[in-house]
Amino acid sequence: FSHPLMSDLHGISVEDRAIWVTSSLIDSLLEFDHDHELRSVLTFTDTKLYPRSLREQIDLSADYRLRGKIKDGFSSFHTNNVTVYGEDTLLVTGRGEGHAAGKVLWVDRNTLDFKICIKKLLGPHDGLLLDDEHFAVTETNNASVAIFKIRRWGRPRLLKRFELPKDDGKYWTRGAAQDEAGHLLVGRSVWKGDKRRASVLHVSREGEVLGKHGLDLPDYPECRIFQITPLTAFGG
Repeated sequence: FSHPLMSDLHGISVEDRAIWVTSSLIDSLLEFDHDHELRSVLTFTDTKLYPRSLREQIDLSADYRLRGKIKDGFSSFHTNNVTVYGEDTLLVTGRGEGHAAGKVLWVDRNTLDFKICIKKLLGPHDGLLLDDEHFAVTETNNASVAIFKIRRWGRPRLLKRFELPKDDGKYWTRGAAQDEAGHLLVGRSVWKGDKRRASVLHVSREGEVLGKHGLDLPDYPECRIFQITPLTAFGG
C-alpha cells in the first residue's frame, strides 16, 4: 500500500495494533492501522531537533512520493528506524547532521510526545531490541554497532561498541536482526557503481565475525540494504 506522505522510506515496524513507517524525506513518523488508513503523523522538522532557522511544517495535504532527495533542509534529525518497546513506547533513531550527532528518541505512542534518550551516536540507522533490557544500534559513520542497557524509567547506558571489519573498503552499515542464538545479522551496502557485493555479516554481541553472506542480485548489483527481518518472525 502507499500514501502521499510516504517518501524515502527507511524503516517499518509491524505490530498487532499498528504499522509504523519512517518517511525520511519529510523527516516524519507515520502510523497506519491494519486497513492501511493513516492514523497519526509525528513530524520532526518543526521541533527542537531542528535549528530555529530551518524549522518548517510539513504540508500534510501534499504528495511527497517520487520527489527524490530535493529537500536538503529535512536532514537535521533524519529519522531512520522505529522500534516498538513495550505497550506504550517507541524508540526512533535519527542520524542528525555531523559525525556524532545521531540520537534515539523515546516516543509516547499514544500522545506522540518525545524526548531524547541517547545522544552522540555515529550516524545511527537501525534500532534493534535484543531483549527487554538491551538495545542495539547500527552506526553508518563508523561501521559499528553500539549496545545499550535500557530501562523504562532510567537513562540508557552504553555497554559496548564494536567496529565491523574495514579491510575491504567502506560500506553503509544498515540493516540489523537477531538470530535464535542471540547473534546479530548486520547489513553492509555498497555505493552505486561499486563492483563489490553487498553482504550480511553474522556477528556475536562481542563483535566476533561468525560468517559473511554476499548478496548476488544481477538486476540490482549495489543492493542498498535498509532493514533485515528474520523469517521466523512470520512463522517460517
